[in-house]
Amino acid sequence: MELLDYLKTLDPAEHEPFAVRVGTTINHLRNVAYKQRVASAALAAQIEIETNGLVPVSVTRPKDWHLIWDARRNQMVNARAIVIQNDATPAGAPPIPLAEEEARHAA
Repeated sequence: MELLDYLKTLDPAEHEPFAVRVGTTINHLRNVAYKQRVASAALAAQIEIETNGLVPVSVTRPKDWHLIWDARRNQMVNARAIVIQNDATPAGAPPIPLAEEEARHAA
């Protein structure tokens, strides 16, 4: 879904709070929605998060979204692995491989 289409689904009174949640101004958000400006990588990622994936990075950064997505995914995987190890591994125990840990949490 395009950002402009997403904004049209919101009540107009929700546009500015949405802009604040994604870390920008309503004017800049409109510029991005009307394709007058390209979203920064951080803004594109935050829009994807706040829209629950309805407006993916590939829409707001069409030329280089794959670079952003790969970097973001790697950062998220690395951060999650650290959290899982810090949260679930007893002190002094060897680290648990991420796939094994995910299987344990899924059970």
